Amino acid sequence: MRLQFFDKKNEKGIDLGVHFTDQDSVYNATFYPEEPILGFRKFAINEDNYVHFYKRKDAPITGYVHLEGKDDNSEIAFTGLNNEGHQRALVEVGNLGLGDLCKVLPFAPNMDGGLNVDAAYQEDDGRFWVDGMVNIDNFVYDGMKVGNVGSMFTYEPEGEGLSIHKVEGDISYEGIDVATLNGSYNTTGDGYLDADLRLHDIPMKMLNAFVPDQMVVLDGVLAGAMSVKGPTDRLQFDGFAVTDSVTVTSPYYSVSLRLEDDTLRVADSKISFENFKLYGAGQNPLSLDGYVDFSNMNKMLLSLQMSGRNVKLIEAKRTAKSVVFGDAYGDIRARVKGDSNDISVRGYINVLPNTNLTYIMDDTTISQGDRLDDIVTFVNFELPPDTTAVKEPATILGVNMRMTLNVEEGAKFRVEFSADKQSYINVRGGGSLNLTYTPEGVMNAQGRLTVSEGEMKYALQIIPLKTFTIAPGSSVEFTGDLYNP
Repeated sequence: MRLQFFDKKNEKGIDLGVHFTDQDSVYNATFYPEEPILGFRKFAINEDNYVHFYKRKDAPITGYVHLEGKDDNSEIAFTGLNNEGHQRALVEVGNLGLGDLCKVLPFAPNMDGGLNVDAAYQEDDGRFWVDGMVNIDNFVYDGMKVGNVGSMFTYEPEGEGLSIHKVEGDISYEGIDVATLNGSYNTTGDGYLDADLRLHDIPMKMLNAFVPDQMVVLDGVLAGAMSVKGPTDRLQFDGFAVTDSVTVTSPYYSVSLRLEDDTLRVADSKISFENFKLYGAGQNPLSLDGYVDFSNMNKMLLSLQMSGRNVKLIEAKRTAKSVVFGDAYGDIRARVKGDSNDISVRGYINVLPNTNLTYIMDDTTISQGDRLDDIVTFVNFELPPDTTAVKEPATILGVNMRMTLNVEEGAKFRVEFSADKQSYINVRGGGSLNLTYTPEGVMNAQGRLTVSEGEMKYALQIIPLKTFTIAPGSSVEFTGDLYNP
């Protein structure tokens, strides 16, 4: 039997075969060719490689297979030993490139780094267990560097029918232990989990690579402990988490929140917040009160209130990633209540007059005719409105939101339509909007924003780049679709 894999460029990613023979009391296996390929890398395999599977009841396994990288120092080795009923099987992997290996594994995530494994399977007197270590040097996940990570672990089944699975292990980051896990899972009946997790000052930055599209960036340190016990459909969580300089930043929208250095406690699967503070770019915090109850994972309950006055949410300069930059100040009062299938959001946001924000429409040029209709449309008000617009199908999201957005007179907003900053709209003004979001995924807005001063600069296909002054008292009225005022 021989397995070969070719990519779309017809490059060979896997070439490994095995010969099976049946001789009296043993099945024999030998691997070929002399230079097998794994993950697009050539290896040299020992000519006398073998694996013996004995047919008798205790079924010992013996063997030795050793592969050495032809072009690097990677290696893979298997050793099977049996001494008077004591079975040992050793697996060693050294500096195996994850990047090329993931290319030949279906559904494998995009990873890279040097994989090192030193693991042993042992069996003695009716018991068996697996222990060892796994390290990844210079680990990269989805194009984002994580660093050097590793784990030491032990797995052993026990009990009648080997129904209890025990696991012990730890996780290290840059050579320092950051997490420890001890626990067992009993498969009898509905299943029962009994596990303890401890976090030893885990750097939040090591999690950034696993955030989809790096929409937020984490920093700071998190410590704590968590006990998880109970049937799998009714797990009970108890423990605590200690935040130390933890920040959550959105590089695209220039929002950064720093969590108060405090201890968050979890009791009976409920995490409670009491005047827990979240700091933006200024000294005035947002205060969070309430709880999240996840005793029923299929229907988590939450009741949260957030409030703050003169909170500086944004203070940022333009960067290559910026979608929004500038300064944003506001008064905020919001409430989130319900369960994970039916969430009610109510609140009020008051944008203060010292706000000065710029929004960048990425990859958009106002002078392009095919983009013009999305920004400026000339309307003959003597004609009836067009009712033929196609609406996107709604999706059930379980969120019901009603928010009032008030903009105090004097707040400044700028929208840039082109990368050279030559096409834009600049306005100062105020007004009020009532925003609603339905469980079907429909966003609506009712209200009016009035311009006290402003200008617009853009070019049409038949009109060169020109600056237009917006008359004081001009307004934008919203009567439904937020994106079609």
